[in-house]
Amino acid sequence: MKKTISILILFLICSCSSTKIKSNFESRKVSYEIVEVSMISEKDTILLNELRFYNISSARNTIQMITDTYGNSDIELDGRYQNNLSQRLWKSKKILDNNKLYTISASGAENGVDYFASLVVFDNENRDCLIEIYPDRQAIIDFFVDKMYPIDAENHK
Repeated sequence: MKKTISILILFLICSCSSTKIKSNFESRKVSYEIVEVSMISEKDTILLNELRFYNISSARNTIQMITDTYGNSDIELDGRYQNNLSQRLWKSKKILDNNKLYTISASGAENGVDYFASLVVFDNENRDCLIEIYPDRQAIIDFFVDKMYPIDAENHK
């Protein structure tokens, strides 16, 4: 009887230990949206589109993702949303298989109201690549979503 109970307990332990536990990153679901935001630049108000990622571990996730992809940023600016989180810019970066180079700005917010990591993308003609009528908009969104959520990226298409 003791032998049967021991075998049963051993079987339960082995079956539990073989269960795959997803890491925090793997369990994230794709969650993003395009948000139109206004920026003040030299007394002018500029409207631009921002790709915001939710279900993140840090507002710095886009900064880390772009750094992993392209290396260190070319410019570091004051935070777009908060002083303790700088905005980073990468210039002349290839995103798609075309002849265009892009400028990418990464930022985010992590406070009592907002919690997201974000990107703004302009092409070499200084056009907002996330505006609805931009020809490569969806391909650019897919590129960054796939990098941000590599496990679940196929679920967003």
